[in-house]
Amino acid sequence: MSATGIAKYVDASYQTYGLVFDAVIDAGRSRRRYWSSVWQLASRPRQAKALRSRVRESVDRAKAFVDLTAGELRSRGKKRADFSGKLIATIAEPFVQA
Repeated sequence: MSATGIAKYVDASYQTYGLVFDAVIDAGRSRRRYWSSVWQLASRPRQAKALRSRVRESVDRAKAFVDLTAGELRSRGKKRADFSGKLIATIAEPFVQA
């Protein structure tokens, strides 16, 4: 293997490390935002006094939890797919250029 080939592999490993590091940091921030939103939603005081209003408020709150969680799962799936594509492209780059 030539020196330029080794340099390509080393460069690809640095790029891969950067991608993984950024993905881990982004995942931590995303989880923190999600759980912060869950906490804000769960800790919101109940306003209604009448039974019918309390039930409606509870259903609305449950819908907000479902929407929040569905949005988070959709976002995580998209981020993982993007990460996978970038990772594969970075890892394959030395082989394609060789």
